[in-house]
Amino acid sequence: DPEFNKQRTIDLWRTIAERYSDETAIVGYELINEPFLPYGVHYPELRDLLVRITAAIREVDTNHMIIVEGNYFAGTLEGLVPAWDDNMALAFHKYWMPTTYESIQTFVEGAAEYGLPLLMTESGENASGWYYEFASLLESNNIGWCWWGYKKVNRVSAAFNALVTTDYQYVIDNFRDLPIDATQAKNGLMEMANNLASEKCDYDPGYFASLLDSGFATVAQPFTALAIPGKIYCTDYDIGHQGVAYYDSQYKNEEGLGATSGNSGKLYRNDGVDICETTEGSGLKVGYVASGEWIRYTVTIASAGTYDITIRTASPVSTGRLQLYHDGAALTSLLSVPKSGSYEIWKSITVRSVSLPAGEHQLELRFPVGGFDIASMEFKKRK
Repeated sequence: DPEFNKQRTIDLWRTIAERYSDETAIVGYELINEPFLPYGVHYPELRDLLVRITAAIREVDTNHMIIVEGNYFAGTLEGLVPAWDDNMALAFHKYWMPTTYESIQTFVEGAAEYGLPLLMTESGENASGWYYEFASLLESNNIGWCWWGYKKVNRVSAAFNALVTTDYQYVIDNFRDLPIDATQAKNGLMEMANNLASEKCDYDPGYFASLLDSGFATVAQPFTALAIPGKIYCTDYDIGHQGVAYYDSQYKNEEGLGATSGNSGKLYRNDGVDICETTEGSGLKVGYVASGEWIRYTVTIASAGTYDITIRTASPVSTGRLQLYHDGAALTSLLSVPKSGSYEIWKSITVRSVSLPAGEHQLELRFPVGGFDIASMEFKKRK
């Protein structure tokens, strides 16, 4: 019954606090994650439980901070103030909202009114551009933050992405069913545990850059080494914020769970650029190209000279237009994207006798008129 469950929670927290009371690596205890009060249960009852848990902790631990979240999945401060402990902080969670002060205003002003520290202890599940903007917003308001999370399974919204194995997919599909093949289920669980090792995951350096690199919004950085002569896959664009490494018409999700903003293909990287599977080239393409978008690449040109460029595109129509720029200046004329019949029938655009200098430079693909997919650019030096 409810009282039994409350007392069990209180007892569990007392046991945890007793064990870790002198552990300096722990900042504090966040008592209940994302409360959501059922019908007929009101804020005073949540507050009463949090006060009782705190009292039990303080019997064995007077060192650590008490951190509390409010109703609606840590979406309100109601019932949490005024404070009932001298070492207490307020916490909230935020996802899929505009990265503006108005989105956090009630938390900032509520904490300030009662003189309490404020933490944002869970966010994420968005594009890297949103990560940068939201973390910057929090820090400009002196709010500490935690992200959810840096390692995930079959999700690009993390630094490390672990791929699901066949046997683990069996576990996902059948874990509620009986009977289940215990041998296959155990094998799937162990395979997945091994696949979560960082060195076995796909790694996206843009994740940490968006949260920790002070130059993320000002200077594009290479995603990988790109050399000319050679083939450049369009999905290997630079690391950086919207307007720095790329421009995409829907680069972040402010609409909510299930929205397709950001990387709508949800593969390879966690920016606004839409990356999808294809039979062409590396197996990945930039898809859903919209008018006005662009992508930037840092390249190393081995030697100055004249090059032929082959660009691979797919489009069911012939209205698309693209142009290639070098260090901010037009390298090609405005190019027409040929009609191929579908987004998976590929054709080549060839530009001959383009002069390029040696050294490290920036290339930029601009798309004045969208409506096509693009996979690669290949540069061959003329003899």
